[in-house]
Amino acid sequence: MRTQIEGSLAVAQAVAACRPQVICAYPISPQTHIVEGLSAIVKRGELTGCEYVNVESEFAAMSVAIGASAAGARSYTATASQGLLYMVEAVYNASGLGLPIVMTVANRAIGAPINIWNDHSDAMSQRDSGWIQLYAETNQEALDLHIQAFRLAEELSMPVMVCMDGFILTHAFERVDMPTQEQVDAFLPPFEPPTIPFLRFQSITALWKKPAAQSLPCRATSAGAMWEAGSLSMKFAKKNPMLMGT
Repeated sequence: MRTQIEGSLAVAQAVAACRPQVICAYPISPQTHIVEGLSAIVKRGELTGCEYVNVESEFAAMSVAIGASAAGARSYTATASQGLLYMVEAVYNASGLGLPIVMTVANRAIGAPINIWNDHSDAMSQRDSGWIQLYAETNQEALDLHIQAFRLAEELSMPVMVCMDGFILTHAFERVDMPTQEQVDAFLPPFEPPTIPFLRFQSITALWKKPAAQSLPCRATSAGAMWEAGSLSMKFAKKNPMLMGT
C-alpha cells in the first residue's frame, strides 16, 4: 500500500511487521522517532508478543539486545552518532557471538565537540566490527532493507546495521510502498534459534578448524571477532564434548 509518511515512522512500521520479540530503546537524535513510533505501535496492541525495554543508555540497549538474542528472541535496537560509539564494546560482542541482532543507525556526524548533522562517520567507525552494513538511499530502501536485514541476520547468524541518513531521510516525508503483514510473513518466517546450547559456537568452530588453505566464506566476521569467537567456542567445546558431536 502506497502512503506518504516520515522516514522514521516508515522504518518503525517495517520493523513492527517483522514481529520483533524484544525492542531495546534509548533516544538519541535523529533516530528517536523510530523507537517512539515502535513504542506507540506496542502501546496500541498492534505488535503482540513483544517486550519493549526502555534502557538507561546505548550500551545498555546493545547489552539487552545481546542477552535477548542469545536467549532466542528476535531483537532490535536503534542508535546514532555518539550513541553508537557508547555501545562499541558490546557491538563487538554481538558479532563475536554471531547473534542476529538488527540495528538502525540514523547516520549523524561524530561530535567535535557536538554535531547533529548528517554524516557517515559513525557507521564508518564500525566498518570492521563484524556487522553487515546496509545503506539506504531513499526511505523506500530504508523500509525494505529492514525487512531484508532480519532475514539476512538470521540466515547467516550475524548482526546487521541498517544505515540511513539522519534528518535527510529519518525526518523526510516520502511516498513509500508499505508491504502487507502477509507479505512480510511470507518473506520472513518466525525466528527459530538453535535448539542445542552454543550451536553457533559449534558452527564457528567447524569453520575455524578447516585447513589454512581453505578460505573462510565471505560471510565470516572480521578476523578479530572470528578469532575471539573461535577461541571461545573451543573453550566451550572442551567443557562440553557433546557440542563437538562426540
